Amino acid sequence: MTRALVGLFAAIQAADLVTYLQAPHLEANPMMQMSPGIVVVAKVAGILGALLIVALLDRRYHDLAALGLAIGIAVGALGLGTNLAMLSVA
Repeated sequence: MTRALVGLFAAIQAADLVTYLQAPHLEANPMMQMSPGIVVVAKVAGILGALLIVALLDRRYHDLAALGLAIGIAVGALGLGTNLAMLSVA
């Protein structure tokens, strides 16, 4: 697993969280309209859990670990884009 993919995954997910916290009341997803503290804990736990799973997979299944990171990057980028769009409208 490349460190660049891990770094990009963590950066995108962190940026998604930071933009969410700028205006959590604008969140369009009803499942995410909850206390920002709960969202922070869940997001950080999700990021750490994903990195742990990828690290375990990387020992034997390098391609699967890279695929998991790529999916995580895509999901984070989608969330980041949505958050930035909502912030620009507001």
